[in-house]
Amino acid sequence: MNTSLSSHIPINAKKYDYIFAGAGVSACLVLLELHRQNLLHQKNILLLDPTLHNTNDKTFCFWANEQETILEILSPFISHSWSHIQISDTKVDNISPLTYNHIESISLYQEIEKLEKIYSWDRLFCAVEDISRNDTGAYVCTKELLYYADIVFDSRTPTYLSKEHFQTHIYQSFIGWTIQLNKPLFDVDTFRMMDFNIEQDNSTQFVYVLPFTSSQALVEITRFGSDLIQKQSAEQNLHHYIKEQFGEYSIIDREHGCIPMSNVKIDNEIKHDIILLGARNYLTKPSTGYTFKSMFYHANNIVDKISLYQDVNSLNIEYTQMSKGRFAFYDSLLLHILHTKPHQGKPIFQALFRSVDTKHILRFLDEKTSLTEDILLFIALPWTPFLQALVQKFITLSWLRPLLLTCLTIMLYALGYNTNSQQIIGYGILVIGLFVVGIPHGAVDHILEMGHWDIKRTPSFIISYLLLSSIFGSIWFVYPPLALFLFIGYSCWHFGEADGKQWGFHPLISFLWGFIVLLYILTSHLTETNSITNSIANITFSWQFPVWIFLPFFLFSIFKKQYSLSITIIWLMISSQIPLLLAFGMYFIGQHSITSWGHIKDHIKQSNIAIWKKALPFHAGAWLMLLIFFILRPQTSVLDTDIFVHWGTFFIFISCISFPHSIAMHRLYLK
Repeated sequence: MNTSLSSHIPINAKKYDYIFAGAGVSACLVLLELHRQNLLHQKNILLLDPTLHNTNDKTFCFWANEQETILEILSPFISHSWSHIQISDTKVDNISPLTYNHIESISLYQEIEKLEKIYSWDRLFCAVEDISRNDTGAYVCTKELLYYADIVFDSRTPTYLSKEHFQTHIYQSFIGWTIQLNKPLFDVDTFRMMDFNIEQDNSTQFVYVLPFTSSQALVEITRFGSDLIQKQSAEQNLHHYIKEQFGEYSIIDREHGCIPMSNVKIDNEIKHDIILLGARNYLTKPSTGYTFKSMFYHANNIVDKISLYQDVNSLNIEYTQMSKGRFAFYDSLLLHILHTKPHQGKPIFQALFRSVDTKHILRFLDEKTSLTEDILLFIALPWTPFLQALVQKFITLSWLRPLLLTCLTIMLYALGYNTNSQQIIGYGILVIGLFVVGIPHGAVDHILEMGHWDIKRTPSFIISYLLLSSIFGSIWFVYPPLALFLFIGYSCWHFGEADGKQWGFHPLISFLWGFIVLLYILTSHLTETNSITNSIANITFSWQFPVWIFLPFFLFSIFKKQYSLSITIIWLMISSQIPLLLAFGMYFIGQHSITSWGHIKDHIKQSNIAIWKKALPFHAGAWLMLLIFFILRPQTSVLDTDIFVHWGTFFIFISCISFPHSIAMHRLYLK
């Protein structure tokens, strides 16, 4: 044990060589390999898990070449192997020298239980509340005590963060029966990997058949999709499938489970001497859900480094590592298709297995193919869904929108300041933007507040919404300067909150960003800003924000590789060279409204069209209220034709309806 660690352990804490936070299969594989390499003697070990693993709670399958280490080491635990494969109604393929292998988790748990008695490990059945590191070392915190160790192995179930650009989080959920037939019908050397001859139910669904004997097999229905498989419909499909394919049967055992298929970032903080295992270390392949083989080789690599006194921390995988490379790119396209067009899964997989050699496909899934081999494989697939996914991936690139806004701003600048062509094009774009997303993004607050359209609760929602708007409107009526400063203040908060979520700012930094952006836009157009503020609140500004005010954020964007933020800052600086209303309108629509719309879409989990339709009643109401506002509000300028008076009226209206919207969005971000 590390003696320097031992000398600094708090009195009320216990110390170990290794602590396993989670005693599932990934932990078992590490312990088995430590035992195989004779590295467990005189080691003080603690297993922490709230669950007693004494049943066959999981089964694992993997393919491997007969020469691979995994077969040599795990052969005592492999319950069945198959050398032939069948996909739906296709012919049976011989995958030799590969075999498809089946391991029951209970066999690993029982082996660990034997080792536990040999080495006298400590085991606690309790939840882990925290895993971290301080000056003393790595530790695990339970409700009762702190436990320190030279190495902590963390295999707890991962928590996924919010989805970002072109990230997808769906599920591989399954329900299976081990069945006994009345007569021998199974080919014990052939397994059915994906049989799509079942109802798809607006997802990608297929059946596995793993025969253990000529009359006994595991028959399992699996679903790839955003929604989990439903027990009743799944069991009905299983029953019809088995009856149709094999006749009379009886159920011996049942299993069910769910595996995330995700390329979303996991809520991990990489710390020294805390080694992540299993799915927590991105070892689950996003497009298939296969994990076991990766866990095995990861465990081998860990123990090899321990035996050679090398640093094991290098085996922790950062999200940036997981999300790079061509196979991560392939995974992202397929996940996107399975999420947005789940009905395309069946024809894609059928075309793949119909046209490409099975051994080639398995090598591809193991990420061992060359780029040339990948191209030959993709040629066999339906092109349309992949091309559509590729276009959507490009469109949603985080840096593309600010780049397009920058190009648009440069074009407007080139047309000349306040020229007819600049006004026609610029304001035309703003009107379209307000109609498409600017007003609609604030017209779904009823869905955010109530969760769905509720005819009984809607009147009270409308009344409270109008009341908040009226309260703010009354401030304009009583004391316009105060209303103006309140409007600027909550706008800084509101804009900063949306942008801060996009770029990962702390709430205070988000407000600072919103303050700088809004005040830079306003004070870089002093003449126009003062014309508006003077007409509505009799206030003028005499100072201007310098360009260098953006420097800390620009340096942050370069350091964090947040290039969308870098381009946005450049675009904001260029926007000072076009009229105020165009500059503010492009930020409000092009950055704020579209960003907020994305956050709303992630929360509501519906399509853009569906959300826009739900926004339509309040969207139309907002335009009607604006028209009435223009008609009823008295003008404060001698020149009734003064354009800034009308824009001032517009901003007063926006301030009133945005006030309750800002509150609704704040509640959303708190969630």
